[in-house]
Amino acid sequence: MNRESSNGNQPGPAGPKVLLVSPEIHPLAKTGGLADVAGSLPLALRELGCDVRVAMPRYRKVRASANYLCDFPVPIGKGITETAIVKEALLGKDVPAYLVENYRYFDRDALYGYGDDAERFGFFSRAVLEMFGRIGWTPDVIHCNDWQSALIPTYLKFRYRPAGRLAHVGTLFTIHNLEYQGGCPPSTMDILDLGWELFTPKDLEFF
Repeated sequence: MNRESSNGNQPGPAGPKVLLVSPEIHPLAKTGGLADVAGSLPLALRELGCDVRVAMPRYRKVRASANYLCDFPVPIGKGITETAIVKEALLGKDVPAYLVENYRYFDRDALYGYGDDAERFGFFSRAVLEMFGRIGWTPDVIHCNDWQSALIPTYLKFRYRPAGRLAHVGTLFTIHNLEYQGGCPPSTMDILDLGWELFTPKDLEFF
């Protein structure tokens, strides 16, 4: 069951459409300084006239009031899908926040630190890209933050643009803490539905 976003088809600011994607956004969820930047930058961009929105997983600890928007299957692994439920809250007074919910991946005590983090945030990255056609809004630019959203540009390049989808959407990637790089075993390539031809130092292989 789907319905369009209450904000998706409404006239917004005339500036560029920007989606900031982050694994944590203050005051929705926070473990460190990344959340502070991800919570304040969208408000500043809105003041400058951008149609800016944010996306983040809906962890167990997120208590914000949110309205159901849609749910849909997300490809994970070979022939496997998981359901994403997207709900809409507000960051500040007028910045929509899309919360991606999945009980298996995000109904946990902590935000990170689990053995399946690569799968969890691979799912989140695909869910963000899959939701645009269902919420009535597509950004001009996706601003990805830290490794948890780093697969968004990868999926765009190798899964979506070759299929003629989201070809006009640009990406920007910001590293907030170089210590955390999202390293995972090579077997994760299959879990993330990424071809082994990408397992090279030029692409996804780490040492």
